[in-house]
Amino acid sequence: MSSGTGEDATSHPPTGVFKDYLYGTVMKERLAALYKTQRDAAEEAGFDKLYNNEFGTKWAAHGGDKWRDDMDLSTAWSAMYLDTAKDMPVASSAEELAQQLHEIEILNDRTPKQRNYLAQKVQTRYWMQQAVQTGGSNDLMHYLYGRDSWSADPSGTRTMTLAALQDYEKKMADYGDLDFDNWLETQKNVNQRTTDESWESHLDTMPGFTAPWQNAGEGMLPTLTGTLSGREITDFMDDYRSTAYTRMGTEAADTAFEWIQATGKLDPNLKLEGTDFWLRVGGILDDVASGDQLAFDEYTGTYVLPGANSKWTSFNIETGDYDLTAEGRQEKDQEKGTTIASLREQVLSLKHRLSTREVAGETTSLDRHTAETDKEYIARLQADLVDLQAASAARKQVTWADEFDWDAEAKLSAEQEATRAAARAATIASLREQVESLKHRKGTTSLDRQTLEGGALETDAEYIARLQADLADLQAAGSKQAATVTEYDWDAEAAASAAEQARRDAEAAASAAEQASRDAWAQKMIAQGRAELQREHDDALIAKWQRDYDDARRAAKQQSQIDAWRAQGAALGLLPDARDAPVQDPDVPDPYVNSHGSDTVEHTHAISVPSESIDHEEQNFVPISAAFRIRLDALEGRSSLPESLHVPAADVKVI
Repeated sequence: MSSGTGEDATSHPPTGVFKDYLYGTVMKERLAALYKTQRDAAEEAGFDKLYNNEFGTKWAAHGGDKWRDDMDLSTAWSAMYLDTAKDMPVASSAEELAQQLHEIEILNDRTPKQRNYLAQKVQTRYWMQQAVQTGGSNDLMHYLYGRDSWSADPSGTRTMTLAALQDYEKKMADYGDLDFDNWLETQKNVNQRTTDESWESHLDTMPGFTAPWQNAGEGMLPTLTGTLSGREITDFMDDYRSTAYTRMGTEAADTAFEWIQATGKLDPNLKLEGTDFWLRVGGILDDVASGDQLAFDEYTGTYVLPGANSKWTSFNIETGDYDLTAEGRQEKDQEKGTTIASLREQVLSLKHRLSTREVAGETTSLDRHTAETDKEYIARLQADLVDLQAASAARKQVTWADEFDWDAEAKLSAEQEATRAAARAATIASLREQVESLKHRKGTTSLDRQTLEGGALETDAEYIARLQADLADLQAAGSKQAATVTEYDWDAEAAASAAEQARRDAEAAASAAEQASRDAWAQKMIAQGRAELQREHDDALIAKWQRDYDDARRAAKQQSQIDAWRAQGAALGLLPDARDAPVQDPDVPDPYVNSHGSDTVEHTHAISVPSESIDHEEQNFVPISAAFRIRLDALEGRSSLPESLHVPAADVKVI
């Protein structure tokens, strides 16, 4: 279990509208689609069988595998599907991304499911770089793989990013001897030994495993492009995450290598290219086919690169070489027969030209020795031929009458004829076998040697020529020739061609519609992002306008109250009428003005605040005069004057 130390132990939630939208919506949707399309493409390519071990197969067959039931979960076998032959750099703009999607759509060597995976891959890589460009390298690592002290999955993504790793850990664990016939006991043993080590880990101890967005030669995150080209992604991380990132990248290549060696052994990326070969030295993320990784081609007798083998061989997964197929062995035998016959004829010809004395000691027997293999026989004949050629070059000029060996000439003619007859017989046998295997395609002439006019049998040359003509007809007929000789149905061919063209047109139309949908989606995402940013700016502006409006209403209300009190004071005769008031000297402060008003609040965030704030109030009035006090007391029915100075209330005139 992780120590839980380091910055990863604290929460790093993305802040701001753009980051919330990027991580909470865009990235999460892209990751879910990427993992699903990767699994669909891998299953279609047979990876669920090729890259699965015995425990995984039996465990799933008994219904104990949650990865089998949940088709959205990534697995150890689907994680091996990266298709690095179709890698593309990270798109640095929306226009470049659209071009990449178009190029993927028109691939003619990938199925729709495989193209869907590649499309999701380039989109996910694009948005990951967008996150890095906003200063989110630390956030991105935490979003994908991190946890904190309060939650094992704070971003809701680890159920996707750790699923394949958990599947690998479960299938590679040592459970001892399991008896799958006793299913309940097997379940108990497996569950007791199953741990959630990766799920409980923080970044400092998180194991590395291949991710579906990786290109060949990359670490756990894409190689940066555009304005960030040439920069390492670790340049934008703190030491804690940078260390974890580097370690996890190395471990991802190692765990993938171990899994492939324990299962299918074949390189998954070469497999998708139609080539069977052992996993290369650099592993599944190797970006260069190693030149020293060669395999022996049994047909040509040479070492070749992966996939460069001859058509007569197939890859032997146990030896790592290209062995002869049954057809290749037959072809090789025919070539050997031709080679032996040619060598024998050349040796016989030179022996005829040279005198008996010159030939003596230069050659061995022309016949095959006991237990001599084809290779040994050919080598001996080749050596004899070299010796005879050397003797011929050094021979002296002699008269043919003195040196010509008439007995040797006769023997030579007989041996040459026998050799040629054997070669013709081998050719006839081979042609008969090929015609026999194809004669069901159309009518042929008789396979037997025919009697010509006059009663003579066909010569070898005539017989061979007829068989060759039959073979050429049969090969030209191909799969379109019926089992018996019938009239070719041109109408059916035309209908089939039209149907095929209609299918291609429909597929092209569907492809165009899908591309248009993707383009519209990309534009919609961009518009939404811009709208969110504009909305945030508009909310702040509206809030400011609301505050200014509220301040103006309070000021107007305040002034209205002051004007009402002044009017009432004037009506009571306590204040001079404003119409009769002298013009206020601008250099003399108005004694009736007070400082009652609201404090100005500086708003630093685009948030809603109460329209009312704490008011600061001061009272600065001119002291009440004695005359004003007397009148006020009289009005309210009391008096502070001596009895002799009382004024009857009835005499007080209220204006």
